[in-house]
Amino acid sequence: MRKKRILSIVLTLAMLVGMFPDMSLTASAAGETKEITPTNTSGTMTITLTIPKKNPTAPTGLTATYGQTLADVTLPTGWTWADSTQSVGNVVSPASTFKANFAGDDNYNAASNVDVAVTVSKAANPATVASTATVTKGGKTINLAGSVTLNGATGAVTYAIPGDTNGCTLNGSVLTSGDNAGSVTVNVTVAADNNYNALDTKSINVTISDKDTQTITASDVTASYGDTSKKVTATTSGNGTISYAVKSGSEEYIDIDAATGALTIKKIGTAIVIITAAETGEYAQATKEVTVTINKASAVAATVTANNRTYDGMDKPLVNVTGTATGGTMQYVLGSNATNAPTENWSTTIPTGKDAKTYYVWYKAVGDETHTDSEAKCITVTISSESNGGSGGSSSSGGGSSTPSTPTTPTESYTVPVSSENTVNVTTNISNGTAVVSEITQSDIDKIVDNGNNSGGGDNTGASENTSITIDVSQAKSEVTSVQLSEKTVEKLTEAVKADNNVESVEIKMTNATIELDGAALSAVSEQAEGSSIKLVVEDTQTTKLNATQQESLKQFASAKPFQAYFESNGKEIHDFKGGKATVSIKFSPESGRDVKHYHMYYLPVAGAIERYVTRYVDGMLSFVTTHFSDYAIVYDETMENETGKDDGTGGGSSETGGESNGNTANGKTTYQNAISINKGLKVSQTGSKINVSWGKVSGADRYEIYAAYCTDKFGKKPVKIVTKKDVTSVTITKLNGKKLVLTKNFKAYVVAYKTVDGSKKKLGRTITAHIVGRKNKTYTNVKAIKLAKNKATIKVGKTYKIKASVVLVDSKKKMLSDKHAATFRYASSDKKIATVDKNGKVTAKKKGTCYVWIYAKNGYANKVKVTVK
Repeated sequence: MRKKRILSIVLTLAMLVGMFPDMSLTASAAGETKEITPTNTSGTMTITLTIPKKNPTAPTGLTATYGQTLADVTLPTGWTWADSTQSVGNVVSPASTFKANFAGDDNYNAASNVDVAVTVSKAANPATVASTATVTKGGKTINLAGSVTLNGATGAVTYAIPGDTNGCTLNGSVLTSGDNAGSVTVNVTVAADNNYNALDTKSINVTISDKDTQTITASDVTASYGDTSKKVTATTSGNGTISYAVKSGSEEYIDIDAATGALTIKKIGTAIVIITAAETGEYAQATKEVTVTINKASAVAATVTANNRTYDGMDKPLVNVTGTATGGTMQYVLGSNATNAPTENWSTTIPTGKDAKTYYVWYKAVGDETHTDSEAKCITVTISSESNGGSGGSSSSGGGSSTPSTPTTPTESYTVPVSSENTVNVTTNISNGTAVVSEITQSDIDKIVDNGNNSGGGDNTGASENTSITIDVSQAKSEVTSVQLSEKTVEKLTEAVKADNNVESVEIKMTNATIELDGAALSAVSEQAEGSSIKLVVEDTQTTKLNATQQESLKQFASAKPFQAYFESNGKEIHDFKGGKATVSIKFSPESGRDVKHYHMYYLPVAGAIERYVTRYVDGMLSFVTTHFSDYAIVYDETMENETGKDDGTGGGSSETGGESNGNTANGKTTYQNAISINKGLKVSQTGSKINVSWGKVSGADRYEIYAAYCTDKFGKKPVKIVTKKDVTSVTITKLNGKKLVLTKNFKAYVVAYKTVDGSKKKLGRTITAHIVGRKNKTYTNVKAIKLAKNKATIKVGKTYKIKASVVLVDSKKKMLSDKHAATFRYASSDKKIATVDKNGKVTAKKKGTCYVWIYAKNGYANKVKVTVK
């Protein structure tokens, strides 16, 4: 229409030009010019017509479903919602309007706060109906309204018996039993209301029992390790005898007296007790489960006294220690005052001193698997000059953590960081190339893999929270070519990988190599171990140590550097991973004048042809994946190139995978790629009396498991919701731990995607852990949007760019959750081959191309920056 209008103007003026032969006409609109000049003229006159831009017309035909936000409503190109977090509201007529902005283009002016209508349709009815109920025969009643939860629906609820009544009568929602035992079916319908469609008919199967139901009343029990006076107590509304039993699977934690409920505490953790009220002549048997939570007891420090003395030039212990710690190990550190406990450099070594001055010796008992650390306390110690006397005193304050000690020769004492979502430090002694790592306790592993309290530290990209436990000895000053772990430590690591806690592998970093083992490989090694310790060895070997077949096979190459890898336990070597895989990365520098692309990894069997592995060179290491340990060789062959720089499906080089195993998942994509997909739609919010969780669709996924908990609790082993419909990507949660939500508390949640293959579920990827505030919390509030200083960035290869972002809070008068829950922002690159991003939002350009860097808030709300690398 607009083109016809311009053409009409041009033709009209052209007629005028015909009347005035010496005249020509120029018309322009939206940056285009049209010039018309008569053919028979002796002179020219030019008239220029400029047509201004139009104001945009509000988009029409937009639709949404009740319960959605404007972010779910797609606008035409150039249009954005003024507040995309705003609810679309109720189903009303005429349609509600919302404010939208238009950016402007060549033909239309920019516009702000334009009213745009959105037609809202009814949503699926959220009401739920319990499928079973029980009533006693003989004219007893049950109100079936208690089996119906409306979840916000307001439509009329009706109840009807569709078939045989079995002697029962129904008055509204109240069912009255007859004289017959058995069952009766009651159909329930919920009518449509203003915002929800009608609920499809649901059936309640009501069991009519011979005897009355007795109700057991009992409370959960919390105990500390070592408690001897704890018991479970219960009463019943009937007259059945009460008895107690430990539920199967809880035997390792507690024993219980069947008659009295007295508890015997055996282990830290959570146990279930089954309470039974026995059947009587009047009442049916009833059972109830209660939870017994066993927490750590507090460790008790040994007696520490000041060793005050007069200066004698000797370096002596500053304190005297009497006895030993109960439930822990004593640690000490020198502080700068008697008020503030140091947070670093704690050690089991008693501090010494020789200079004449005042010393502040802090001490505590570091708890073992069943004890928490004792309170840190301070002893003031004085070494006086020869002419002065001494004095002493004490004070108390907080605690601290270990840091690497100064290496000694020939044995180096080194503090090893063991990390995943969080980090703990364990000690090791290094001698003759072997690092003997001290016991990694279950408590340590629990802290490492706890993804519900991530502070944002570590290399957490946000797309897929760390999926590997890393034991890092690579920074030791001594050479480390083997790492020795106790058999118990390996067993605990194996269990951590098997458990559904987002751990998929264990990575061991040495000074010469890094080995990453998946769960199957780690389990195979653990099963084959025969001693109390297991040692991983990666070492160079001389060609002369190979057999004749192996030596002959290497003669075809310009150079060959053999090495071997194996596990050892009680003198026995372990090579077979029984279907598991290990990623082997060897520190390597190419020889002068040789291209790294021509180096390859080969497997050297004792007999038979050698086998080349897919090989990549990344960050100074040659890497390959193997299903067993053996003899290998790094060879140079100019006739072929390795896979360095080629796409391995991760969206980036293998050093940038953030801990996920090499290779694809069951849908052909990596866990990182799937994490990007599932996080795109992640939104966790709390409205009314429910938690709303939505997520992005993952290609091929046919199962989503949703985990949720209070921020003060650990995630349960089982999901709170399971979705098996491919097109459903949202749920609501109304209960935690079987009880209604406490809306003054804070919550956390994450979603895991699976694909079923041959009857077994295969993990594809998971979201970050989102932390949200309950709507009745008086101190904290949630994030409703992320603001970016720039949503586009252009960077040259090798250069960096810092993302600048801020949050918009739902209630500006309240505070955002602290970083103890999660970092303010977590970041992920959609293609780490083009650009990477660290935990601080610093983007590093890798190669030419375009990708997106996603920024996630604590509650999962996201925004993105388009990154172009030139």
